[in-house]
Amino acid sequence: MPAGRGRGTWALVGLALLVALASCTSDDGPGEATTTTTTTTGPDAQTMRLGIGGELIVDPVNASLASPRDLMVIDLLFDGLTRLDEEGVPQPALATRWEGNAQRTAFRFHLDTEATFASGRPVTPQDVIASLERIIKAGDTSLAALSLEAVTGFRAFVEGEAAHVSGLTAPDEATVRIGLATPLSVLPQVLSSPLLSVVDAETIAGDDLADLDLSGAWALSSSAHANLLLERRPGFPGTLGAVELRQYDDEEAAYDGFEDGDVDWAAVPSSRYDEAVETYGDAAFAPFQAELFFGMNLSSPNLDSDALRMAIVRAIDRDAIVEAVYEDLADPLPTIVPAGVVGNDPDRCPECAYDPDSAEDILDLVYPDGKVPTISIDFDESEAQQAMAELVADDLQAVGIPTTLRPLPLDEYTDFVVSGDQAFFSFGWIGAYGSPDAYLAPLFGSAANDNLTNYRSARVDGLLRRARAGLVPEENARRWAGAEADILQASVVVPIAQFRTQAVVAGRVEGLTTAVDGTIDWTRVRLNG
Repeated sequence: MPAGRGRGTWALVGLALLVALASCTSDDGPGEATTTTTTTTGPDAQTMRLGIGGELIVDPVNASLASPRDLMVIDLLFDGLTRLDEEGVPQPALATRWEGNAQRTAFRFHLDTEATFASGRPVTPQDVIASLERIIKAGDTSLAALSLEAVTGFRAFVEGEAAHVSGLTAPDEATVRIGLATPLSVLPQVLSSPLLSVVDAETIAGDDLADLDLSGAWALSSSAHANLLLERRPGFPGTLGAVELRQYDDEEAAYDGFEDGDVDWAAVPSSRYDEAVETYGDAAFAPFQAELFFGMNLSSPNLDSDALRMAIVRAIDRDAIVEAVYEDLADPLPTIVPAGVVGNDPDRCPECAYDPDSAEDILDLVYPDGKVPTISIDFDESEAQQAMAELVADDLQAVGIPTTLRPLPLDEYTDFVVSGDQAFFSFGWIGAYGSPDAYLAPLFGSAANDNLTNYRSARVDGLLRRARAGLVPEENARRWAGAEADILQASVVVPIAQFRTQAVVAGRVEGLTTAVDGTIDWTRVRLNG
């Protein structure tokens, strides 16, 4: 939870990305498909065809943590040092094993000596270091970069004071050592992020996709008009022979391509949500790592009452809000750690559930004269945020809490909400890696830069600190659970919505499931015709 950069960098940039996540599926009408790669394999062969709506992003530096599509593609093309299994436990990928010191301030990752890029060139420690430095270089503008902020020398490198990150070294030809300024037991989880994959720095920076050298299970067989045909490399598990990425102008056109039978997978634009669910169902929908909250600034005079904050939490019907505003994009969110992340418990805070009668009882007890303070609701003036804020205001006023709406254009709101003058404010968050730590430490640690609620708890700080230095995963899980429960019971945040990865999948596809970060385990996918 290091400090040092401008406050609220990512809680608000996260909100901007969530706005983009919603707007990228807006109804702009169908686009025209670009020319697709011609293959020698037909629909009945073991080739999975993916409809990619919009620009095909192949460089982790340019990918967005708010885009399930970007994350799926990057994960398909490249491997990282680790991967996460269904239990959230790090497993070998390009690294066969690793160990950390007792303080969890240094780790050694031992590369698979047989690991190569698709060209046959061995994957080296220098490739790993160069790949991580490419991400770190973005500094405060990238949440993926900031997930590595604990690495020794991070800040000096970002600020141009050092040519390389001093904490990234290669003790020998098959080992990467990562030194940390503060303990980070979840580093193996952090390194499983698709955006921290290992790339070939030379070919990834080139203009010709045909030269792209991949580090994962696939080799680039052909490319045309930004479309890619990937063939499974010998020795890698799985039944699919190939994966074809077919690029379309937008998600509407890609969805049309799915309906025409040209692709086996496509994202569902929000404008086609009802149609998709009615025709194909939602079995291929999955929780995504992006969330929407309302936070309470404890420095705001009208929000310094524990009882009033609890009444606010119990007065808000998140189910009704999501159904009215975000039904085609998200599900109600009852906790901080989202569904799909190991450690999520939707019943973490039963007393935080919607209960307007209880909210009224609290207010009658605390304000017997009826003089309940007015709550200012701060949000950006987009259509969805306006609708959400109005529903929140209705809920609060229904139990006797007066409100005032304070919308601002997004660029002004981004500055305002870190000013200290925000009160009850909307913000978004995107977990950078699959651990409760990614959702708790950055937002609620006392010294965290994105702690916009000004929540301070020595107990929570201690739990988060011990989890980051802890050696026993089960004990760390209990610490995160305790920290989350304390934060929720302090009524400093109202979780509203968790966004989804929404896709349609052809009937011939079996075994396809989507993880919370948008990735797919392609070794389990098979085609039945």
